[in-house]
Amino acid sequence: MSRVPLLPVPRALRLLALLIPRRHREAFLGDLLEEYEDFVIPEKGPGAARAWLWATAFRGAVIGFAYRTKNGLGRTVNALGFGRPSGSSEHPKRDQMDILNQDLRYALRRLARSPGFTMVAVLSLALGIGANTAIFSIVNSLLLRGLPVEAPEELVEIYQSDDDYAYLTLSYPDFADLRDSNEVFSDVVAYYLFMAMTDRDDGSETRIRQMEVVTGNYFSMLGVRPVLGRGFLPEEDATPGTHPVMVLGHQYWQSDFGGDPGVVGSSVRLNGHVFTVVGVAPESFKGMYAGLVPEFYVPMMMADVLEFVSGSRFQRRGTRNLFAKGRLRSGVSVEQADAAVLAFSTALAEEYPDTNEGRLMTVLATEDVSVHPFVDKALVPVAGLLLTVVGLVLLIACANLASFLLARAADRQKEIAVRLALGARRSTLVRQLLTETVLLAGLGGAAGILVAQWTISALLSFQPPIPIPINLDITIDRQVRSSLWESPY
Repeated sequence: MSRVPLLPVPRALRLLALLIPRRHREAFLGDLLEEYEDFVIPEKGPGAARAWLWATAFRGAVIGFAYRTKNGLGRTVNALGFGRPSGSSEHPKRDQMDILNQDLRYALRRLARSPGFTMVAVLSLALGIGANTAIFSIVNSLLLRGLPVEAPEELVEIYQSDDDYAYLTLSYPDFADLRDSNEVFSDVVAYYLFMAMTDRDDGSETRIRQMEVVTGNYFSMLGVRPVLGRGFLPEEDATPGTHPVMVLGHQYWQSDFGGDPGVVGSSVRLNGHVFTVVGVAPESFKGMYAGLVPEFYVPMMMADVLEFVSGSRFQRRGTRNLFAKGRLRSGVSVEQADAAVLAFSTALAEEYPDTNEGRLMTVLATEDVSVHPFVDKALVPVAGLLLTVVGLVLLIACANLASFLLARAADRQKEIAVRLALGARRSTLVRQLLTETVLLAGLGGAAGILVAQWTISALLSFQPPIPIPINLDITIDRQVRSSLWESPY
């Protein structure tokens, strides 16, 4: 239903509004104007609207004048020494909060009166922010998120090369020789990813599980302390096939054991062999492979039992499938460690020419490697392209929203003119308009997080048509939230 033109504001009404305290005047006039506009409708007519306007303004002026008189009398009493010092405010923070609450209520009313505009604006922001948050969460999980371990700046990656590739894995004998004879690392660990069939004594469904096979010093070298139980003891990784124990990943403990605090001592069957749970990893630690979440960890010396191999891998120098990490000794640089392992691998090639000729070792700082040196070279450009695309989507959403706000501002010129005529200050109008815009941005940001959560949940629920389960570690963590709230918008 169309509105009739606003009635001109009499000068006497503007003077009457001066009786209201300044800090409440603008909010009162804004509410008055809004109600006045709602009253001026064809079935009521201008006369009824004018009568209501005068009555409401007079009532507000009387109440405001009484309030000012009471406060003035209180300040006079204080000045004579019977109260608080002159000029002090009893509740200055409360006054500021009252003004903020009034601005928020006014902004909410304005947005509620234009549901179509509000929904389109929030949806535009939600799609732009949601897409950016989801893509950045993936990039963060794969490329940016560091290991939650003790002193990660001391960790290095140890690779072995051949004539074609520079960054390959190690064999167990090569790793053991390096661990036992080096002078640049305080400790060295080895690990690899493995899939095993599991079932529990309670008859749970048999499934293929993702786990890490690790050396016994894995948790102690990284400084990772289990939330329940313990890590591996040195003797549990000393002789092949003698200690079937495991440490559960936090996610697996929650999903399959219901977060049972008495899980230590329980049994899990891996590839037909019973393993005893000795600990639970902390929630923040999700293994060494960026983006992949192992469900449990078992000692390296149980590898032959799990894989049903003939002939121990611990004697085969040509079987190379171990990733290795080292912790630098105090005062040793990455360059010094690289030179030391290069000399060591050269000597190893001379001693075992059949398996190690041309295979040299190199060292890279762990903080410089996200997934793998080869993979990083491909992922970084792709990640940059994806972030650029979703950034453009957000830019388009912001440009559309700016156009909506400009069109809305043109429609509100008459409202703002009347409020200025009633005595509203320009600074107050700017504050209220800014509050409305910030509230709109907050609603769009909250909706964007929901869109991002839904997108990530859909991605995590997708299982490729392969028999091996893929457990991805993609979450909206503190770093993603900080990036979201620190965005230019």
